Amino acid sequence: IFNAVSSLRRAGVAGGDAGMLVEILAEESDRLNRIVGDLLDFSRPRALDLETCEVEGLLEEALDVARASLGEPARTVHFDVRIADDLKEVSVDRRLIRQALVNVLLNALQAMPLGGTVSVRARSESGASARGLLVEIADTGGGIAPELRARIFEPFFTTKARGTGLGLAVVKRIFEDHRGEVFLESRLGAGTTFTFRLPWAPPQDGLPTSQHREGR
Repeated sequence: IFNAVSSLRRAGVAGGDAGMLVEILAEESDRLNRIVGDLLDFSRPRALDLETCEVEGLLEEALDVARASLGEPARTVHFDVRIADDLKEVSVDRRLIRQALVNVLLNALQAMPLGGTVSVRARSESGASARGLLVEIADTGGGIAPELRARIFEPFFTTKARGTGLGLAVVKRIFEDHRGEVFLESRLGAGTTFTFRLPWAPPQDGLPTSQHREGR
Protein backbone atom coordinates (compact mmCIF):
# COMPACT_ATOMS: atom_id res chain seq x y z
CA ILE A 1 0.00 0.00 0.00
CA PHE A 2 2.86 2.36 0.83
CA ASN A 3 4.43 1.69 -2.57
CA ALA A 4 1.11 2.25 -4.36
CA VAL A 5 0.62 5.59 -2.59
CA SER A 6 4.17 6.67 -3.49
CA SER A 7 3.58 5.73 -7.14
CA LEU A 8 0.33 7.70 -7.26
CA ARG A 9 2.08 10.75 -5.81
CA ARG A 10 4.88 10.48 -8.38
CA ALA A 11 2.27 10.19 -11.11
CA GLY A 12 0.93 13.59 -10.11
CA VAL A 13 -2.23 12.55 -8.30
CA ALA A 14 -2.12 15.35 -5.78
CA GLY A 15 -5.19 17.51 -6.26
CA GLY A 16 -8.95 17.24 -6.21
CA ASP A 17 -10.91 14.24 -4.99
CA ALA A 18 -8.28 11.76 -6.18
CA GLY A 19 -5.55 13.54 -4.22
CA MET A 20 -7.73 13.56 -1.11
CA LEU A 21 -8.27 9.79 -1.44
CA VAL A 22 -4.52 9.22 -1.82
CA GLU A 23 -3.91 11.13 1.42
CA ILE A 24 -6.57 9.05 3.20
CA LEU A 25 -4.79 5.92 1.98
CA ALA A 26 -1.49 7.24 3.33
CA GLU A 27 -2.96 8.12 6.74
CA GLU A 28 -4.72 4.79 7.13
CA SER A 29 -1.59 2.91 6.06
CA ASP A 30 0.33 4.70 8.80
CA ARG A 31 -2.37 3.80 11.31
CA LEU A 32 -2.32 0.13 10.29
CA ASN A 33 1.47 0.13 10.53
CA ARG A 34 1.25 1.44 14.10
CA ILE A 35 -1.32 -1.20 15.01
CA VAL A 36 0.87 -4.01 13.66
CA GLY A 37 3.91 -2.55 15.44
CA ASP A 38 2.01 -2.34 18.74
CA LEU A 39 0.76 -5.91 18.35
CA LEU A 40 4.29 -7.17 17.75
CA ASP A 41 5.68 -5.20 20.69
CA PHE A 42 2.99 -6.61 22.96
CA SER A 43 3.02 -10.23 21.85
CA ARG A 44 6.51 -11.22 20.80
CA PRO A 45 8.62 -13.07 23.39
CA ARG A 46 12.07 -11.55 23.72
CA ALA A 47 15.14 -11.58 25.91
CA LEU A 48 16.14 -8.26 27.42
CA ASP A 49 19.18 -6.59 25.87
CA LEU A 50 20.51 -5.17 29.14
CA GLU A 51 22.98 -2.31 29.42
CA THR A 52 24.01 0.09 32.16
CA CYS A 53 22.42 3.52 31.68
CA GLU A 54 22.40 6.87 33.41
CA VAL A 55 18.84 7.69 34.46
CA GLU A 56 19.09 11.34 33.42
CA GLY A 57 20.24 10.44 29.90
CA LEU A 58 17.48 7.88 29.50
CA LEU A 59 14.80 10.35 30.57
CA GLU A 60 16.19 13.11 28.35
CA GLU A 61 16.03 10.81 25.31
CA ALA A 62 12.35 10.13 25.99
CA LEU A 63 11.64 13.81 26.64
CA ASP A 64 13.30 14.79 23.34
CA VAL A 65 10.86 12.53 21.47
CA ALA A 66 7.89 14.00 23.38
CA ARG A 67 9.00 17.57 22.71
CA ALA A 68 9.47 16.81 19.01
CA SER A 69 5.86 15.61 18.81
CA LEU A 70 4.50 19.06 19.73
CA GLY A 71 3.50 20.24 16.30
CA GLU A 72 0.77 22.66 17.32
CA PRO A 73 2.33 26.10 18.00
CA ALA A 74 -0.86 27.28 19.73
CA ARG A 75 -0.54 24.61 22.41
CA THR A 76 1.83 25.55 25.22
CA VAL A 77 3.24 22.66 27.22
CA HIS A 78 5.69 23.17 30.05
CA PHE A 79 8.00 20.31 31.05
CA ASP A 80 8.93 20.40 34.75
CA VAL A 81 11.78 17.88 35.14
CA ARG A 82 13.43 17.15 38.47
CA ILE A 83 15.99 14.37 38.71
CA ALA A 84 17.73 13.59 42.01
CA ASP A 85 21.49 14.09 42.03
CA ASP A 86 22.29 10.87 43.88
CA LEU A 87 20.88 8.40 41.35
CA LYS A 88 23.11 5.52 40.43
CA GLU A 89 23.10 3.85 37.03
CA VAL A 90 20.37 1.35 36.22
CA SER A 91 20.72 -1.84 34.16
CA VAL A 92 17.85 -2.03 31.65
CA ASP A 93 16.98 -2.68 28.04
CA ARG A 94 17.48 0.93 26.98
CA ARG A 95 15.31 0.76 23.86
CA LEU A 96 12.35 -0.81 25.66
CA ILE A 97 12.40 1.46 28.71
CA ARG A 98 12.74 4.51 26.46
CA GLN A 99 9.76 3.27 24.44
CA ALA A 100 7.68 2.84 27.60
CA LEU A 101 8.55 6.33 28.84
CA VAL A 102 7.76 7.85 25.44
CA ASN A 103 4.39 6.09 25.37
CA VAL A 104 3.43 7.59 28.73
CA LEU A 105 4.75 11.06 27.86
CA LEU A 106 2.78 11.10 24.61
CA ASN A 107 -0.27 9.90 26.52
CA ALA A 108 0.18 12.86 28.89
CA LEU A 109 0.39 15.30 25.97
CA GLN A 110 -2.73 13.84 24.38
CA ALA A 111 -4.56 14.38 27.68
CA MET A 112 -3.84 18.14 27.43
CA PRO A 113 -5.04 19.28 23.98
CA LEU A 114 -5.07 22.91 25.13
CA GLY A 115 -1.71 22.76 26.85
CA GLY A 116 -0.58 22.30 30.41
CA THR A 117 2.33 20.93 32.43
CA VAL A 118 4.08 17.58 32.25
CA SER A 119 5.98 16.88 35.46
CA VAL A 120 8.76 14.29 35.51
CA ARG A 121 10.37 13.18 38.77
CA ALA A 122 13.11 10.60 39.30
CA ARG A 123 14.53 9.57 42.68
CA SER A 124 15.85 6.59 44.60
CA GLU A 125 13.24 4.61 46.46
CA SER A 126 13.40 5.18 50.22
CA GLY A 127 12.27 3.21 53.23
CA ALA A 128 12.88 -0.27 54.57
CA SER A 129 11.64 -1.94 51.36
CA ALA A 130 13.64 0.33 49.02
CA ARG A 131 15.09 -1.58 46.11
CA GLY A 132 15.35 0.70 43.14
CA LEU A 133 14.34 3.72 41.11
CA LEU A 134 11.06 5.63 41.19
CA VAL A 135 9.95 7.68 38.17
CA GLU A 136 6.76 9.75 38.13
CA ILE A 137 5.18 11.29 35.04
CA ALA A 138 2.20 13.55 35.70
CA ASP A 139 -0.04 15.71 33.51
CA THR A 140 -2.56 18.44 34.24
CA GLY A 141 -5.22 17.06 31.91
CA GLY A 142 -8.80 16.14 32.64
CA GLY A 143 -8.00 12.93 34.49
CA ILE A 144 -9.45 9.45 34.07
CA ALA A 145 -12.92 8.48 35.23
CA PRO A 146 -12.93 6.04 38.19
CA GLU A 147 -14.76 3.34 36.22
CA LEU A 148 -12.04 3.38 33.55
CA ARG A 149 -8.95 3.31 35.75
CA ALA A 150 -9.11 -0.43 36.45
CA ARG A 151 -9.08 -1.13 32.70
CA ILE A 152 -6.47 1.37 31.56
CA PHE A 153 -3.72 -1.28 31.18
CA GLU A 154 -5.95 -3.85 29.46
CA PRO A 155 -4.90 -4.77 25.90
CA PHE A 156 -7.13 -3.15 23.25
CA PHE A 157 -8.93 -0.92 25.75
CA THR A 158 -8.86 2.72 24.66
CA THR A 159 -10.87 5.90 25.07
CA LYS A 160 -9.32 7.47 21.96
CA ALA A 161 -11.09 7.48 18.63
CA ARG A 162 -7.94 6.43 16.76
CA GLY A 163 -6.11 4.55 19.51
CA THR A 164 -5.09 0.90 19.34
CA GLY A 165 -5.47 0.30 23.07
CA LEU A 166 -2.01 -1.27 23.27
CA GLY A 167 0.23 1.64 24.27
CA LEU A 168 -0.22 1.36 28.04
CA ALA A 169 -0.47 -2.44 27.91
CA VAL A 170 2.98 -2.44 26.29
CA VAL A 171 4.25 -0.06 29.01
CA LYS A 172 3.03 -2.37 31.78
CA ARG A 173 4.59 -5.42 30.14
CA ILE A 174 7.96 -3.72 29.61
CA PHE A 175 8.27 -2.72 33.26
CA GLU A 176 7.05 -6.10 34.51
CA ASP A 177 9.62 -7.79 32.26
CA HIS A 178 12.25 -5.74 34.13
CA ARG A 179 10.77 -6.94 37.47
CA GLY A 180 9.29 -3.47 37.87
CA GLU A 181 5.81 -2.13 38.57
CA VAL A 182 3.50 0.58 37.26
CA PHE A 183 0.97 2.51 39.36
CA LEU A 184 -1.73 4.96 38.32
CA GLU A 185 -3.33 7.82 40.23
CA SER A 186 -5.89 10.11 38.64
CA ARG A 187 -8.51 12.66 39.61
CA LEU A 188 -11.10 14.09 37.26
CA GLY A 189 -10.24 17.67 36.47
CA ALA A 190 -6.84 17.43 38.18
CA GLY A 191 -4.74 15.21 35.95
CA THR A 192 -3.06 11.80 36.01
CA THR A 193 0.19 10.48 37.49
CA PHE A 194 1.99 7.32 36.40
CA THR A 195 4.58 5.98 38.86
CA PHE A 196 7.17 3.43 37.80
CA ARG A 197 9.22 1.32 40.19
CA LEU A 198 12.32 -0.17 38.60
CA PRO A 199 14.87 -2.31 40.48
CA TRP A 200 18.54 -1.44 40.15
CA ALA A 201 19.35 -5.12 39.73
CA PRO A 202 18.12 -6.61 36.42
CA PRO A 203 16.82 -10.15 35.81
CA GLN A 204 19.96 -12.22 36.23
CA ASP A 205 19.27 -14.42 33.23
CA GLY A 206 18.04 -11.59 30.99
CA LEU A 207 14.66 -13.24 30.53
CA PRO A 208 11.51 -11.15 31.00
CA THR A 209 9.13 -12.06 33.80
CA SER A 210 6.52 -13.12 31.23
CA GLN A 211 8.82 -15.78 29.84
CA HIS A 212 9.50 -17.15 33.34
CA ARG A 213 5.74 -17.43 33.83
CA GLU A 214 5.48 -19.35 30.58
CA GLY A 215 8.28 -21.70 31.60
CA ARG A 216 10.50 -20.59 28.75
